[in-house]
Amino acid sequence: GSIDIGRKGIIVSQASSTGNAGDIDVSSTGHIAITNGGGVSTSTLSSGNAGSIKLSAANIEINGHDRITGIFSITGGDGNAGSVAVSAKKNLSIVNGGQISSDTPSLSNAGTVKVSAADIAISSGGGISSSTASSGNAGTVTVNANNITIDAFNQGGLPTGIFSESSVSDEGPSGHGGDIAVTADALTLTR
Repeated sequence: GSIDIGRKGIIVSQASSTGNAGDIDVSSTGHIAITNGGGVSTSTLSSGNAGSIKLSAANIEINGHDRITGIFSITGGDGNAGSVAVSAKKNLSIVNGGQISSDTPSLSNAGTVKVSAADIAISSGGGISSSTASSGNAGTVTVNANNITIDAFNQGGLPTGIFSESSVSDEGPSGHGGDIAVTADALTLTR
Protein backbone atom coordinates (compact mmCIF):
# COMPACT_ATOMS: atom_id res chain seq x y z
CA GLY A 1 0.00 0.00 0.00
CA SER A 2 0.85 3.68 -0.14
CA ILE A 3 0.95 6.42 2.49
CA ASP A 4 0.11 10.07 1.78
CA ILE A 5 0.86 12.70 4.43
CA GLY A 6 -0.21 16.10 3.15
CA ARG A 7 -2.09 19.33 3.79
CA LYS A 8 -0.34 19.86 7.14
CA GLY A 9 -0.97 16.27 8.25
CA ILE A 10 1.71 15.07 10.66
CA ILE A 11 3.00 12.01 12.50
CA VAL A 12 4.65 13.36 15.67
CA SER A 13 6.34 12.18 18.85
CA GLN A 14 7.33 14.89 21.33
CA ALA A 15 8.92 15.08 24.78
CA SER A 16 7.81 18.10 26.79
CA SER A 17 9.03 16.87 30.18
CA THR A 18 11.91 14.80 31.57
CA GLY A 19 10.90 11.65 29.70
CA ASN A 20 12.09 10.79 26.19
CA ALA A 21 9.94 11.05 23.09
CA GLY A 22 9.14 7.74 21.40
CA ASP A 23 10.61 6.48 18.16
CA ILE A 24 8.71 6.62 14.86
CA ASP A 25 8.88 3.79 12.30
CA VAL A 26 6.94 4.22 9.03
CA SER A 27 7.17 1.66 6.25
CA SER A 28 5.32 0.93 3.02
CA THR A 29 5.75 -1.60 0.23
CA GLY A 30 4.59 1.13 -2.17
CA HIS A 31 4.84 4.91 -2.24
CA ILE A 32 5.20 7.39 0.62
CA ALA A 33 4.35 11.01 -0.22
CA ILE A 34 4.95 13.83 2.28
CA THR A 35 3.66 17.02 0.68
CA ASN A 36 2.27 20.51 1.15
CA GLY A 37 3.07 21.04 4.84
CA GLY A 38 2.97 17.37 5.85
CA GLY A 39 5.58 15.95 8.18
CA VAL A 40 7.02 13.15 10.26
CA SER A 41 8.63 14.63 13.36
CA THR A 42 10.21 13.84 16.72
CA SER A 43 11.16 16.65 19.07
CA THR A 44 12.05 17.57 22.61
CA LEU A 45 11.32 20.78 24.47
CA SER A 46 12.94 19.68 27.73
CA SER A 47 15.62 17.43 29.20
CA GLY A 48 14.21 14.30 27.56
CA ASN A 49 15.63 13.20 24.21
CA ALA A 50 13.75 13.26 20.93
CA GLY A 51 13.09 9.84 19.42
CA SER A 52 14.59 8.37 16.27
CA ILE A 53 12.78 8.21 12.91
CA LYS A 54 12.92 5.33 10.43
CA LEU A 55 11.02 5.64 7.16
CA SER A 56 11.19 3.16 4.28
CA ALA A 57 9.28 2.51 1.06
CA ALA A 58 9.74 1.58 -2.58
CA ASN A 59 9.46 5.25 -3.60
CA ILE A 60 9.48 8.36 -1.42
CA GLU A 61 8.42 11.88 -2.45
CA ILE A 62 8.94 14.93 -0.24
CA ASN A 63 7.46 17.99 -1.94
CA GLY A 64 7.21 21.12 0.16
CA HIS A 65 5.23 23.29 -2.23
CA ASP A 66 7.23 26.04 -0.44
CA ARG A 67 5.85 25.08 3.00
CA ILE A 68 7.68 23.45 5.91
CA THR A 69 7.46 19.83 4.83
CA GLY A 70 9.50 16.70 5.48
CA ILE A 71 11.09 14.45 8.06
CA PHE A 72 12.50 16.20 11.14
CA SER A 73 14.08 15.52 14.50
CA ILE A 74 14.73 18.65 16.53
CA THR A 75 15.68 19.68 20.03
CA GLY A 76 14.49 22.90 21.61
CA GLY A 77 15.51 21.93 25.14
CA ASP A 78 18.32 20.19 27.01
CA GLY A 79 17.71 16.79 25.41
CA ASN A 80 19.33 15.65 22.17
CA ALA A 81 17.61 15.41 18.80
CA GLY A 82 17.15 11.90 17.42
CA SER A 83 18.63 10.12 14.46
CA VAL A 84 16.82 10.03 11.10
CA ALA A 85 17.08 7.09 8.67
CA VAL A 86 15.28 7.15 5.31
CA SER A 87 15.45 4.33 2.77
CA ALA A 88 13.83 3.98 -0.67
CA LYS A 89 14.31 0.84 -2.78
CA LYS A 90 13.80 2.85 -5.96
CA ASN A 91 13.40 6.65 -6.06
CA LEU A 92 13.69 9.41 -3.47
CA SER A 93 12.65 12.92 -4.53
CA ILE A 94 13.13 15.98 -2.27
CA VAL A 95 11.82 19.15 -3.94
CA ASN A 96 10.29 22.61 -3.40
CA GLY A 97 11.69 23.13 0.08
CA GLY A 98 11.15 19.55 1.29
CA GLN A 99 13.62 18.48 3.99
CA ILE A 100 15.12 15.49 5.79
CA SER A 101 16.90 16.84 8.87
CA SER A 102 18.05 16.57 12.46
CA ASP A 103 18.68 20.00 13.99
CA THR A 104 19.54 21.76 17.23
CA PRO A 105 19.06 25.45 17.98
CA SER A 106 20.04 24.72 21.60
CA LEU A 107 22.92 23.50 23.78
CA SER A 108 22.21 19.85 22.97
CA ASN A 109 23.28 17.82 19.95
CA ALA A 110 21.53 17.07 16.69
CA GLY A 111 21.30 13.45 15.55
CA THR A 112 22.75 11.59 12.59
CA VAL A 113 20.96 11.52 9.23
CA LYS A 114 21.24 8.45 6.97
CA VAL A 115 19.58 8.34 3.55
CA SER A 116 19.73 5.61 0.93
CA ALA A 117 17.94 4.96 -2.38
CA ALA A 118 18.61 3.70 -5.88
CA ASP A 119 18.08 7.22 -7.29
CA ILE A 120 18.00 10.48 -5.32
CA ALA A 121 16.86 13.79 -6.84
CA ILE A 122 17.12 17.02 -4.82
CA SER A 123 15.97 20.34 -6.29
CA SER A 124 14.32 23.72 -5.68
CA GLY A 125 15.32 24.18 -2.05
CA GLY A 126 15.21 20.50 -1.09
CA GLY A 127 17.74 19.34 1.45
CA ILE A 128 19.25 16.56 3.55
CA SER A 129 20.89 18.07 6.62
CA SER A 130 21.98 18.14 10.21
CA SER A 131 22.62 21.56 11.68
CA THR A 132 23.33 23.53 14.84
CA ALA A 133 22.58 27.16 15.61
CA SER A 134 24.00 27.09 19.14
CA SER A 135 26.74 25.34 21.13
CA GLY A 136 25.35 21.86 20.45
CA ASN A 137 26.95 19.85 17.62
CA ALA A 138 25.40 18.88 14.30
CA GLY A 139 25.35 15.20 13.41
CA THR A 140 26.94 13.16 10.63
CA VAL A 141 25.07 13.01 7.31
CA THR A 142 25.44 9.82 5.23
CA VAL A 143 23.90 9.46 1.75
CA ASN A 144 24.15 6.32 -0.41
CA ALA A 145 22.65 5.88 -3.89
CA ASN A 146 23.36 4.62 -7.37
CA ASN A 147 22.55 8.04 -8.84
CA ILE A 148 22.30 11.41 -7.09
CA THR A 149 21.16 14.57 -8.87
CA ILE A 150 21.22 17.96 -7.13
CA ASP A 151 19.72 20.85 -9.11
CA ALA A 152 20.39 24.08 -7.23
CA PHE A 153 18.12 26.30 -9.33
CA ASN A 154 15.57 27.80 -6.94
CA GLN A 155 13.58 30.97 -7.25
CA GLY A 156 12.78 31.03 -3.52
CA GLY A 157 16.42 31.42 -2.47
CA LEU A 158 16.54 28.33 -0.22
CA PRO A 159 19.79 26.35 -0.31
CA THR A 160 19.55 23.03 -2.12
CA GLY A 161 21.69 19.98 -1.36
CA ILE A 162 23.30 17.94 1.41
CA PHE A 163 24.49 19.82 4.51
CA SER A 164 25.94 19.47 7.98
CA GLU A 165 26.41 22.97 9.25
CA SER A 166 27.09 25.23 12.16
CA SER A 167 25.50 28.69 12.10
CA VAL A 168 26.67 31.73 14.04
CA SER A 169 24.92 31.99 17.40
CA ASP A 170 24.05 35.17 19.30
CA GLU A 171 24.32 33.17 22.53
CA GLY A 172 28.05 32.42 22.39
CA PRO A 173 30.29 29.89 20.63
CA SER A 174 28.65 27.68 18.04
CA GLY A 175 28.91 23.91 18.01
CA HIS A 176 30.62 21.91 15.28
CA GLY A 177 29.16 20.82 11.97
CA GLY A 178 29.26 17.08 11.42
CA ASP A 179 30.90 14.96 8.73
CA ILE A 180 29.23 14.30 5.38
CA ALA A 181 29.72 10.98 3.56
CA VAL A 182 28.22 10.61 0.07
CA THR A 183 28.57 7.37 -1.92
CA ALA A 184 27.19 7.14 -5.47
CA ASP A 185 27.98 5.61 -8.84
CA ALA A 186 26.99 8.93 -10.46
CA LEU A 187 26.70 12.38 -8.85
CA THR A 188 25.30 15.22 -10.96
CA LEU A 189 25.37 18.84 -9.76
CA THR A 190 23.50 21.42 -11.84
CA ARG A 191 22.55 25.05 -11.44
